[in-house]
Amino acid sequence: MNGGGFRRLLAIARKERLHIVRDPATLFFAVFLPVLELFMLGYAIDTNVRHVR
Repeated sequence: MNGGGFRRLLAIARKERLHIVRDPATLFFAVFLPVLELFMLGYAIDTNVRHVR
């Protein structure tokens, strides 16, 4: 990627970051829901072996 392409990539990343920070609903879906899902799946997965004959 040449220098101009990298600057475009940074500009798009900056625009998206500002969009996410300004909109509370997007911030909620981008940050809180993945963290909540991580905790729920971590609680649901149990690695203990039980009832093995």
